[in-house]
Amino acid sequence: MNTEQKQWVSDDGALVDRRIFSDAEIYEREKKTIFNKCWLFLCHESQLENRGDFFSTYMGEEPVVVSRHKDGEIYAFINSCRHRGLRVCRADSGNSNSHTCPYHGWNYGTDGQLMGMPGKKDYYPDLDASEWGLVQARVGIYKGLVFGTFDHDGISLEEHLGDATFYLDTLLDRSEEGMEVIGGVQKWEANSNWKMPSENMVGDTYHAMMSHRSVFAMQPDAQDTYDQIQEGFNIAIEGGHGSVCRYFPEGTDAEDLLPGETAHLEMSPALGDAIRAGQAEAEQRLGSVKLRTKPAASTIFPNFHLLSTVFCLRIAHPRGPKKSELWNWVIVPKAWPQEIKQAVIDNYYVAFGPGGMLEQDDIENWEQVTAGSIGEEITKHPFHFGMGMGAGEAHPDIPGLIGDAFNELPQREMYRHWQNLMNQED
Repeated sequence: MNTEQKQWVSDDGALVDRRIFSDAEIYEREKKTIFNKCWLFLCHESQLENRGDFFSTYMGEEPVVVSRHKDGEIYAFINSCRHRGLRVCRADSGNSNSHTCPYHGWNYGTDGQLMGMPGKKDYYPDLDASEWGLVQARVGIYKGLVFGTFDHDGISLEEHLGDATFYLDTLLDRSEEGMEVIGGVQKWEANSNWKMPSENMVGDTYHAMMSHRSVFAMQPDAQDTYDQIQEGFNIAIEGGHGSVCRYFPEGTDAEDLLPGETAHLEMSPALGDAIRAGQAEAEQRLGSVKLRTKPAASTIFPNFHLLSTVFCLRIAHPRGPKKSELWNWVIVPKAWPQEIKQAVIDNYYVAFGPGGMLEQDDIENWEQVTAGSIGEEITKHPFHFGMGMGAGEAHPDIPGLIGDAFNELPQREMYRHWQNLMNQED
């Protein structure tokens, strides 16, 4: 049992050791205490509509297959043959009744159970196949989001998400038909620690007017954009989650409550019309309070992110202490016509993805933070997360601790939660 306690984050969360963004030993500990324990986003149910559908992803650095079995249930299992460790599934996604290791032919069902192997009667007459299925993850689903954890005795997905479900609903629960991901998965790498995207999405509006200044300056109403940023909240949610959000009072003009960026709605009038057409049903399902809640970016700890204004789901897979692989999905109401769905994809590409104008700014920042966390002398001096100390009040309508647009309350909560998990006993 490991009882050693480490202090990488000050008790108030204001000081954070630079080494947590680059140190290999810390990263190895993260794999055990965070990625082997937390609920991690896997995919969306719409990617597994039919029995036999599968999707290949990762839980931390563990390759995982998520599959809909013939009984309709969704299973997740490590993509590594129990015989010699090869990946039994080599495709990113598809439909199959089973998965077969290409080395010796051990064959597994879509629930991960061992179905057979060549020459079993002669070579393995006493092997109990029920004990040699693929290593299973525990699966949970919330509003179409599929999560997995290797901690079979830990908290439920609902407990993990906690009050963050309030903000998830504003994007995911707008229509009876539900949501679907479209356009496949966009993937790219960044020379950045995985925590940097999480920190950015959890509640960093402070960077926007500096890092994205040139992008905003291209807009004729740039000052309106700055004003909207300053009117928002940074919200810290127990469990290391957080959101950048605007909350509108009763009586707000209906046009201001439409999800999505105003600029994108102007670029695609048909998209704006489609969103307006669904507002009545959205209000009926969400209620007035959630309808008036408009998240821009959110983090579900540890590494799942939502960019609600561009209908985007994202995960930052860790690829070592100084590298991440970012995966992105666009998610829209199923009922929308194809041309509207394409407009959402087009709008997303303008701002985000490896070629997006905002994304390039962010990735450069994340990589430079990671680079600035290396060195014998500089790592003696912690990062400062003390902006808005003392901020954080309960709101009568929306959950979490609420601060104004320029505070680091969500980051402090995220890193305190990170440290608590890192110091849990094995």
